[in-house]
Amino acid sequence: MGRGARIQGAGAMKIPLRGTSRYYPQPEVVAKAIRKGDGDLVRRWLALGPLNTFSDIEHGRLLKSALTGCDTRREEMIQLLLSHGVKPIWDGDQSPLLRCKTPAEIGLLLDAGADIEAREMWRHDKSLLLLVEERYIHWHDSYDLAHDMVRFLVSRGADIHAVGRHYNGERGTAETLTSKNIARWFKVYGVSERSCKQQEHHIRNFHFLKAVRVAGGWKAYARAPRVELARLRSLCVRGRASPPPVLERLFAAGVPNEVFWCVLSFWRSSREIFDGSEGRERNLDEDEHTSEYYDFNPYKHA
Repeated sequence: MGRGARIQGAGAMKIPLRGTSRYYPQPEVVAKAIRKGDGDLVRRWLALGPLNTFSDIEHGRLLKSALTGCDTRREEMIQLLLSHGVKPIWDGDQSPLLRCKTPAEIGLLLDAGADIEAREMWRHDKSLLLLVEERYIHWHDSYDLAHDMVRFLVSRGADIHAVGRHYNGERGTAETLTSKNIARWFKVYGVSERSCKQQEHHIRNFHFLKAVRVAGGWKAYARAPRVELARLRSLCVRGRASPPPVLERLFAAGVPNEVFWCVLSFWRSSREIFDGSEGRERNLDEDEHTSEYYDFNPYKHA
């Protein structure tokens, strides 16, 4: 096909398969289309087969352009690139997972084969889970979003027992290093609105990671509310407990077990996280550990 081709419907514009930049493999016109969220032009360029000439690292850099430069229709652009064979791999700087802004974006990359346990050696050998917990990914301007991403990563298989390195050289898991962060925050920054929010963020994540570990893993942690509900129903049927008013009909003695389990299969507890790109509700209990915030002494973990 040569070094370039004309894209129909784009003003008969002749576009090269590759760009001239040493950092990004795509032509400038395609780079601009990615930034603007112009999926039509990018789709037509990809149809020309430019990826056949790209190295692995250039795949990563092409995806990086969407993760860092596109603010319009981001998920659509990421999905477009991945569906045409762009590999979600290291771009010469860092894992593409570290450039995601939402759990949905992380989900797209993981579904395409991104490594959830990718390490960032220049960030003290930290795992993605630990980096997100510490909010080192600077574009996470929301503590709630950072917490949601921690929960999502664990739900997708991130190893909570993986050992990483703290910025001071100390090694530990996400849970143990999070407990250290809780104690250090006030000592380093003093008492301020920012330090209080940061401490609450770490406490929230600490309790979540600890609960998953104690439960024996994510699946057991997510399943626990259903197990407790089934136990409560069993006690109610035997007359040893009373159901809450909202569950009286479901817990009635005449309701077959098959009906109970069918209804229960549609219930999502606050522990379960879903990828928003699938159009399903993400149930995140904002107050799940609120009572524990004020009973937790961070200096016990100093």
